[in-house]
Amino acid sequence: VAAIYYVTFEDRLLGIAQGAGIIGNVSIIQNVGGVTTKGLELAGTYEFTDEWSLFGSYSYNDSTYDDDVRNSLGVVVQATGGKAVVNAPEHLFKADLSYDNGSLYGKLSAAYTGDRFFSYVESPNAIADGYTVVDLSGGYRFSGNEFLDGLEVQLNVSNLMDEEFISTVGTNGFGTGDRQTLMVGSPRQVFATIRKSF
Repeated sequence: VAAIYYVTFEDRLLGIAQGAGIIGNVSIIQNVGGVTTKGLELAGTYEFTDEWSLFGSYSYNDSTYDDDVRNSLGVVVQATGGKAVVNAPEHLFKADLSYDNGSLYGKLSAAYTGDRFFSYVESPNAIADGYTVVDLSGGYRFSGNEFLDGLEVQLNVSNLMDEEFISTVGTNGFGTGDRQTLMVGSPRQVFATIRKSF
């Protein structure tokens, strides 16, 4: 599957940070004019056998602000014209390798998120670095008698490699610095599940 897009967005609203949110400074919503977005998306699945399959997807996104942010007097508040849209990585990639024979199943997944700006002015000090997170899951479906039918055990490991990364930006709006706007991603986590359907 492939898709190419070109989008022009008018009257885009942005939250502009007025200070540290932890002390009660709320962001102000302001109209920043237009945003132009163009990009490409690709996705596909290949089945090696009845049990094995590979899925992959890729996204390229180029989003920029068309105008500077100005106040009612025409004074530039944020020089956003021509700058990259905050929290909009250019590159996203995901791959899944899956196995399922009806009883035993598993999946190894990797997801890459590219660099993101968390400043309206593309400050080199306001970039959330790209990261790759690997997840692993597997399980077994039992069968053979009334008790075992519908019984399933599963183990999930998220962030298998224990990657340290910034998962969320903009929690306190955006500005020219970080303004406590970054949140770290979850460390490695392991979940075990036993389920029984009737």
